[in-house]
Amino acid sequence: MFALASLLFYLANAYIQGNLRSGGQSAWLMVVAGAVLLLPFFLLLSAVSSRHPGKDLPAVAGQLWGMAGQRVVSGLLFLYGTLLLGRSLSCFTRFVSAYILPDTPRILMATLLFALAALLVRRGAAAIGRWAGIVLPVVFLMIGLAIAASISVCRPEALMPIETERGKWLRGIRESVVFPFGEPLAMCTLLTGVKGTVRRRHWVLPWLGAALLLALTFARNTMVLGGELSAVLPFATHHADSVMGYSSFSLRVEALTSLIPAAAGILEAAVFLHLAVCSMEAMAGRKLHGAFYLIPAGLAGAIILLPGGQLMAWEGYWGWFSLPLQAALPVALLLGERMQKRMRRKILARRLKRGLE
Repeated sequence: MFALASLLFYLANAYIQGNLRSGGQSAWLMVVAGAVLLLPFFLLLSAVSSRHPGKDLPAVAGQLWGMAGQRVVSGLLFLYGTLLLGRSLSCFTRFVSAYILPDTPRILMATLLFALAALLVRRGAAAIGRWAGIVLPVVFLMIGLAIAASISVCRPEALMPIETERGKWLRGIRESVVFPFGEPLAMCTLLTGVKGTVRRRHWVLPWLGAALLLALTFARNTMVLGGELSAVLPFATHHADSVMGYSSFSLRVEALTSLIPAAAGILEAAVFLHLAVCSMEAMAGRKLHGAFYLIPAGLAGAIILLPGGQLMAWEGYWGWFSLPLQAALPVALLLGERMQKRMRRKILARRLKRGLE
């Protein structure tokens, strides 16, 4: 279930949000390039999870560095999870308010999504994985139908020419690296619900699958809307579904295809909330009452209320916190484990030497 939850997690927000703002007609290639560049991040997390099965990052830090180290790591991950929770809820409430229930206040929609995510979190990491197993086949079906129905209105020439300007490639790759592939640390919170060891393939295959599906979807959006329009339109995937006449499948298929990504968004919000709650519990050293969920809810609510321009500005700076954290934390844990083993060997050697004397 960890692999299924990972695949749906990487798809959820990125699929509904649509093409990269900096990508133009080459956004689909930039997603693939960004995914390839992040391979070391996933290999590092795979190394940590395989050495400490069934433990999340705060627990590993506590084992290596004691309670003080556990609290420092938990504090960073609480901030990381809470800010991403706010962004996730903001994205989906903006989408629902714009295209499904336009007269519904965003804060009300955010409260409903948060309540559903909190219900999954209360049932544990395994329940989040089961939710992914239920939703993912339906998401695959709707993506497949959307792409198949768009063949008649696609213009392959819209993908050409391939972008050659280095600056645009760097901006597009950075955008894809930050969102959605810059969030694998959050998935570590589900390791507590996994029986057995999470192998390298459980990290890499969902990530590659999500990258290919997003590349295919972004290419479809570009061929339907054009490179410039798909880059500037918010929620370009939904606009592409509308343009191609996909709504003929039912009385209101636009709403149906919108609800499926929203269901995936519940999982994404649940992962971030689970990370925030587990980090609070690791800092406190005990289980916390459900009322403590209001702490990340309040901080996330502040992000939801940000105007669109301020939210975009915040996203522009997010990578300066997210990417160093994702690189430094697994490396620090692996180095800490190596140093701990070296110290144990030295202590054992001294004891053996004393025994021989």
